[in-house]
Amino acid sequence: MYIVILILVAGMALGHLLPRKAATWPLGTVVTLCVGTLLFVMGLSLGSNTEVMGRLTELSGTALLLAVAGVGGSALGAALLWRLPAFRRRAETLQTEEATTGETAHQRTRKEGHHA
Repeated sequence: MYIVILILVAGMALGHLLPRKAATWPLGTVVTLCVGTLLFVMGLSLGSNTEVMGRLTELSGTALLLAVAGVGGSALGAALLWRLPAFRRRAETLQTEEATTGETAHQRTRKEGHHA
């Protein structure tokens, strides 16, 4: 576990030390590829585990419950955040800026050369 935290902290330090213009690679694509590779390797590991595969029908109900609870919790959290006046004002400001300029906040940030 310490190795994972150390890798995370090292990445944060490197990202902070690099000049903003130096990080011009498509970071979103790199993250997507890494997460996809991680999920694929996890699938290989689970698929080769005979005990997990044998108990798949037993575990699927629990997995479905966890998935529904995760989505429901996220929706509830978003609904509660939306009730906060500061959060709502910021969202409305971003929508107004996007309607005026035709550019999302993400596009503006990338154009200015900041990290995405």
